Amino acid sequence: MEQIFSLHRDLLAWFEAALQTIASRYRPDAHEACLKVLKAPMDIRGYGPVRLKAAVGARAQAEDLLHNL
Repeated sequence: MEQIFSLHRDLLAWFEAALQTIASRYRPDAHEACLKVLKAPMDIRGYGPVRLKAAVGARAQAEDLLHNL
């Protein structure tokens, strides 16, 4: 259970940092990539190990998009 609480705290901190990155690097030609990053939390569903796996995948995909901004 502690792992899930830790996951939620880590994801919140990551998402806040992602918002700042998007705000500082936004370009009209990168609009779709920014939207995908902003929608990443919606892909994190499930409980326990299912949620953990979804979080890792969604965050990795969003990180790739952020890196290319």
